[in-house]
Amino acid sequence: MGRSIEVDSITHSFADRTILSRVSFRVADGELVALVGPSGCGKTTLLRIIAGLERPQEGRVFMDGMEVTHVAPANRGIGMAFQQFALYPKQTVERNLSVPLEAQGYDRTEVKRKVLELSDRLAVSQLLKRSVDSLSGGEQQRVALGRAIIKEPSILLLDEPLASVDAALQRTLRELILSLHEELGTTTVYVTHDVRETGSIADRVIVLEHGMIRQEGTIAELILDPSTLFIVQHASELPMNLGDGVLMSRSGGGWLVRLGDFDLPVVWTGCGPEPSEGRVEFALHPDHVRLVRGGAGRIERKLREGGRDLLRVIVDKKVWWLGGEGFEVGNGGNMNASVDADFRRALFFNEAGERLRFAISDGPAEDGKEWEILGSGL
Repeated sequence: MGRSIEVDSITHSFADRTILSRVSFRVADGELVALVGPSGCGKTTLLRIIAGLERPQEGRVFMDGMEVTHVAPANRGIGMAFQQFALYPKQTVERNLSVPLEAQGYDRTEVKRKVLELSDRLAVSQLLKRSVDSLSGGEQQRVALGRAIIKEPSILLLDEPLASVDAALQRTLRELILSLHEELGTTTVYVTHDVRETGSIADRVIVLEHGMIRQEGTIAELILDPSTLFIVQHASELPMNLGDGVLMSRSGGGWLVRLGDFDLPVVWTGCGPEPSEGRVEFALHPDHVRLVRGGAGRIERKLREGGRDLLRVIVDKKVWWLGGEGFEVGNGGNMNASVDADFRRALFFNEAGERLRFAISDGPAEDGKEWEILGSGL
């Protein structure tokens, strides 16, 4: 069985740089939670703090309601697998798997039984007598996972466990991690930079950016209502249409987003960060861009992405993605075309990448008309 984890107001810095800023969340007993975010956002540091390998400068860590902030890693009942494997070099696979059990006082017969049982499950039984230095990256990652779970810990911490293996092996290892998690009932925290990687295994996703939690929920909730540009860029299976514009205040109230020669009147809903004048970025789903035959642009090619036929169209050196079902591109592409973008369906973000939650109407705010929430999911 697993144990709950609670992280309470963790703040941590290296030199003059704040890595984590008042981070708080809870992982329920037996839950698998993914920590995702770009490189340098603090997710590995946070995992090391949960493990006890780092001491937070501020804040506390609890396991099953008991504070463990100052408890040594060996006394926390955790297993941990690192991106860089952390195996005993020049030792055999069998020895690497045996050491954690011997340290816990298991007798030789029980150690052998557990090693044989787990190595068969990990598909490394034929490698037991080989040195870990002679293994491929995928084989080493399996052994590293085995070292982390052979003690049957109540909490399992995984730091980018699939980063060093190819796509085919990633799928296999994801299935293995989920299967072992469900079988052992461990509480698992899984660190990755790949939002989509979490979709098939995580109960919940916590998004870290700049050392702060930006959003948490299921992968479906993140896709339907993203709070940051990072989620837009990494959660969708389809390429999003991205670009920028200028946000200006309106004399009669509300705001105006200038997108080239198109002006979009909006009002702030009062949720999320408050808007300010300046550069904004937009994200628009391919379903909300329409092809217009003729014009200064060209259809570069048709391709398959995320199970969909898409057209890649270049207009004024900008790339647009739109649905291409039933459309044939002849002669290698380069057919003259333009696009019609429905910016009423766009999501807008400030320069920090935070979602600006706007609403839109056909008339100005003072007309008293009902305003439609702007944007749509991924």
